[in-house]
Amino acid sequence: MASLLAACGPAAPPAPALRIAELPPLPPEEATSTSPATPAAPVSAGPLARDEALDRVARALAGRDDAPGLAEHARAIDEHLGAYETRLGAALGAWATTELGDGTGATVLYPFSGPDFLTAHRLFPRAARYVLVSRERAGRVGRGAPRGERLAQQRRALEGLLRRGFFLTRDMSRDFPDGVADTLAAQAALEGLRVDAEARTRVSSSGALVDDPDGDSLRLWLRRPGGGEVELDFVSTDLSDPWLRRAAGVSAWLASVAGDRALLKAASHLLQQPGFAVLRDALVARARLVVQDETGVDYAALAPSFDVALYGAFTRVNPLFAGTPQRALARAFRERDDVRPLPFSLGYRKPSGSCLLVARRR
Repeated sequence: MASLLAACGPAAPPAPALRIAELPPLPPEEATSTSPATPAAPVSAGPLARDEALDRVARALAGRDDAPGLAEHARAIDEHLGAYETRLGAALGAWATTELGDGTGATVLYPFSGPDFLTAHRLFPRAARYVLVSRERAGRVGRGAPRGERLAQQRRALEGLLRRGFFLTRDMSRDFPDGVADTLAAQAALEGLRVDAEARTRVSSSGALVDDPDGDSLRLWLRRPGGGEVELDFVSTDLSDPWLRRAAGVSAWLASVAGDRALLKAASHLLQQPGFAVLRDALVARARLVVQDETGVDYAALAPSFDVALYGAFTRVNPLFAGTPQRALARAFRERDDVRPLPFSLGYRKPSGSCLLVARRR
């Protein structure tokens, strides 16, 4: 599905909920349940060799390269990055360190993410693997020095993310006509990570993420300045029940990556609707830690199995989502005496401001 407005600060109107009847066709191996699955090699544990050109492209797209012809692009990105740090980035990182720890070695599952690696990395800066799941095409990082419209396209996307804190769904097809790989690599470089290699991937019928040159998903191998390796997976798939119940391999794969940290932000309240029970049930049954705003799992579904810390303020949802009221959450904010402050604005615009929930499994 679309990026679903990974929003921070004043928000544009959220994207409409997914029309779950509009499903992509099943891949052949998923559609024929009577045919034996074709064995596929899992994604390799690490890149075979560093691709120096790939990292140079990522740095150029992120405005981290002072080569001739890129100075204006770099100045524009730096300006918006400075404003982002002042408005949100520094406070978000400090809050995460205090309230979440750094998640060293963790796997972070971020459904309905769009290409928003930045937020996941700021909340969990020492995770070993980031798994972004959304409906956008992954594509591949373009080779060759970025010039002209490609550079302007990436500047628009990054400037929008840094200025507003979210990708506008209506701009996704314009900003990412060839997929989101370029902006994922650029965000990694913006965060100081080296982009070592990439591979196209897909989820197999057995529930494994496997190498596939024709796959619709992507893995980037990243490296921190101190040498730690990081995997960034972008898996392009529908997350609604009709699709997941037909594509058993994707459902099994989601369950396999749902057992550690989960991040849900500006997710159009989809997990509170009947059509998204497969993913919701996997998170409630398996996740160790869920960090979300009011658009994630219903508070009433989390409370029986998790200790839920509340931050910020919440009275009611954005009016565009009046059919998913989160009444139990509003009551918890009203009645509990342990609500903690939230020193930044995050999520859809609401009368009460922003809120976050940190749910730790008992």
